[in-house]
Amino acid sequence: MNTQQDYKREALLDFFKAVGQPDRLRILGKLANKPATVPELAEALSMKETAVSRHLRAMQTAGLVARHQVAFTETFTFIQSGLDTLNEIVDGNMVPESLEERVLREYIVNGRLRAIPLKAEERMIILRWMANKFEPGHRYTETEVTELVQQYYDKPLTLRRILADNRFLIHTGRQYWRPLPEHYY
Repeated sequence: MNTQQDYKREALLDFFKAVGQPDRLRILGKLANKPATVPELAEALSMKETAVSRHLRAMQTAGLVARHQVAFTETFTFIQSGLDTLNEIVDGNMVPESLEERVLREYIVNGRLRAIPLKAEERMIILRWMANKFEPGHRYTETEVTELVQQYYDKPLTLRRILADNRFLIHTGRQYWRPLPEHYY
């Protein structure tokens, strides 16, 4: 099989996994009408919140649902463009996007990071994206790093720590700097 066929097959598999269960179709139906939180969906559909969360993750992977977090509230919305993209893939009118393109599209909304990916490969793409906001070699104070990261993510201390833990930012004491890209792990 060639790469284009592999891409189509994976996109179709993700889609059918996402909608292949009645509960997931019910969740999509609710989200097609209006955005909702996990507790709202669980109550409306008489389901456990853990089950709703699990189904939403599968639908996020397929590009059918987006998660938005404001303060401590996570809201989920239906993404019509997910169906449009699937249609383009099936019709053969779409060039497959790279992993990096997909991750950036899924996790960066209006220039802001909506979540830190759990999968290591996806997380590295996001960390590289964020590290590129820093000038290589420039020394930043802890406060400057926090302020810069906060422009792109709601939990700047968490992201600052992850950037440092993965050596996208090096720090000694309260000074941080971005190493040259060839030093990334």
